[in-house]
Amino acid sequence: MEHTVSAPEPTKVQVAVSDSAAIEWAVARRMRLVEVRQTTSGHLAVMEKFDDWDAPDGFPLIKDGRIDAGDVYLRYLQPGDADLVYECDTDALSRRWALTSPPTRQYAENMARRGYLDWRLSYKSALTIVQSSSNTPVGLIKVRKLVPPGVADVGYQVHERYRGLGYAVHALQMFCTWSHQAQLFHRFELGIKPGNTASVRVAEKAGFVFEGRRSARLVDVGGGYSDELHYAKVITAKCSASVLNNDTNSDVAPAFVSTH
Repeated sequence: MEHTVSAPEPTKVQVAVSDSAAIEWAVARRMRLVEVRQTTSGHLAVMEKFDDWDAPDGFPLIKDGRIDAGDVYLRYLQPGDADLVYECDTDALSRRWALTSPPTRQYAENMARRGYLDWRLSYKSALTIVQSSSNTPVGLIKVRKLVPPGVADVGYQVHERYRGLGYAVHALQMFCTWSHQAQLFHRFELGIKPGNTASVRVAEKAGFVFEGRRSARLVDVGGGYSDELHYAKVITAKCSASVLNNDTNSDVAPAFVSTH
């Protein structure tokens, strides 16, 4: 009687950052994103399983890949969103309230390229705000996990051509609702520099409440510090995680790039 011995599953892999099937295979095996390398084979994500790692850092799958918010919807970042990322961070109004130096175009391209990867395996990520009627990308919702669990730091950007149309409010409201339904977050926080009245209006219309002013909490690009107007939104009603998409087949091992 012949006996077959199954080869052990790899504990460290490299896959193309755009290979969603391979990413899901790694997520199902509780691998951690170690780094992204640029090689002659393209941009590769290095993922590894650690004995003391309980679960990936990332965020849940989005059912059908989109979160509908009426006149806009949210989806994963795509490589084609690089111009949007760059322009949202470099226009005059954005630079006025910025916390960091202006990004390079390469940074924007990397962020857009890694959109799905970072959503599934990183503690901070972003979603693209898309105009529903025209499928035009108009802005970004950014999110970062905080401590304790269930608390998120959120931000929003709308391209200068599409400001004043309510897109940020609708996207932020829907993101908070979706995150709570997905049992991901129950408390959402954001910080605004004093004087940024447009951002304050967005926060308040989206249901955020002013909780106080924090002295010298935000960095000024030109040097020094600004106070932070601290806003938060809390959702504590019970819900069921019915918005997740579990259709991905993560039991089929993809073809991995060599880890050597």
